[in-house]
Amino acid sequence: MPKTKKKGTGVITVPVGQVEFSQRKWFKPDEPGFLLTPEVITWINKSKLDKENEYELVVGTDSHRHNQVFRFVTVIALVKLGKGGMYYYALSYEPSAQFKGNNKGRMFHEVAVSVETAQAVLDATGLAPIIDIDASPSGAGQFTSPFSDQLAGYAVASGFEARKKPLSPISSCVADRHSK
Repeated sequence: MPKTKKKGTGVITVPVGQVEFSQRKWFKPDEPGFLLTPEVITWINKSKLDKENEYELVVGTDSHRHNQVFRFVTVIALVKLGKGGMYYYALSYEPSAQFKGNNKGRMFHEVAVSVETAQAVLDATGLAPIIDIDASPSGAGQFTSPFSDQLAGYAVASGFEARKKPLSPISSCVADRHSK
């Protein structure tokens, strides 16, 4: 797939599968610059040293169409239970034609990106993230409801705990914020 230039920034981005995990750029909200994956892994590992707090490590992805591409936003969040959290996010782009008439395929791609990211985090830190999925529960009458169990099953079959709406704020709120 050809490279896609992110409008207005001069930053060249490519689909997540074409960028080595260690070379992904992770952005912190409202701050200039970015970290590469090894720096984000160091940040995650520091949480293991904090014996006074309990953390949840969560990965989630959301997407939104922007002209001829879908922007996929993947978030790695550390939630300090009862005290808030912090996160970094990475961007990737796929041609909208790839998902034309196939929003179900796009939803599976979101989960695939989260599983890939969660596996890389697990390999690097020994910590298994929870995967938040931007899908409504079965029977909720929403677009994703009929196949939300399949989406969650994909993550669970890959060895990760999965959460759907309304218990998936990392994908349905945090990643969603940056995908628009």
